[in-house]
Amino acid sequence: MKKLKAKQILLMGINANGCVQDTAMGAIKRGYKVITSLGIIANSKGNDLKLSSKNLKWYKENTRVFEDIEDMLNS
Repeated sequence: MKKLKAKQILLMGINANGCVQDTAMGAIKRGYKVITSLGIIANSKGNDLKLSSKNLKWYKENTRVFEDIEDMLNS
């Protein structure tokens, strides 16, 4: 990432409250800006793939999170 001079990282994944969030935390700690969309991250509990309000709050406070992929691509 440093060789490419990346400043931002786009994250996606199924375990938004675990793996994706941990990766985002590590990236932020290393100085990267994290971008994601609610259309490309989800919780992994049962059939409900929506983020909990606690997780959504964390993403909104710490990353640039878009409501959907189209908004993200058009920004």
